[in-house]
Amino acid sequence: MFNGLPEKSYAEHPEDMGKPMGERRLIKIERGMKGFIELWDMVSGGQEKAKELNAKIGVTPAQAEAMMIGSMFGWDVPGANPAVYDKNGILDKQIMATLATEAQLKNKVVWGLLLTDDSVFAAGPLTKQPGTVAYRIVLRKINGARPFVVHMERFPEFTVEHPDFKNPTYDGGQYFEVGELDKAIKAFGERVAANADYVRSLYRDENAGIP
Repeated sequence: MFNGLPEKSYAEHPEDMGKPMGERRLIKIERGMKGFIELWDMVSGGQEKAKELNAKIGVTPAQAEAMMIGSMFGWDVPGANPAVYDKNGILDKQIMATLATEAQLKNKVVWGLLLTDDSVFAAGPLTKQPGTVAYRIVLRKINGARPFVVHMERFPEFTVEHPDFKNPTYDGGQYFEVGELDKAIKAFGERVAANADYVRSLYRDENAGIP
């Protein structure tokens, strides 16, 4: 369940939209509950009355809209998140798309990897061997028909004494379509794991029994 949801909120009955004001029923929504409670003793006012009651208990329009969506479609859908609405309770599609993507990454990318800047969704640990260029595996969003790419990000100017992440170069890219974020996440995880195995193999001492 998303943060920022109030304990309860009020709304106009979804079946009463367009009816005369005196016939619009009021409903109460409780956080986490499927469906809603009809308030039979309050059958007039509809949305305006709901706004008045929500304001009295400190429920914002964004919270009220998220509560309505959660009660109807489930409390884990993106629309049940108050953060995807503006101050007037209007859905901000750009914010919703961003948060939905981040939620997918947080649920499916191995813990310990970093969510970084706007274009890099996730990055594996930085690797630096003696005599080699520092690098890491990243999952990045770019412009184009295939907006997700998993590739190696190299830092030619990085040294242990003077860490410098300027002017990175990229290679080994795997590109994915708009609807293939799950595949991109899987490929990212596989490449991070493969790189960890490779680095571990450089220091493996079979005689000492180190795995």
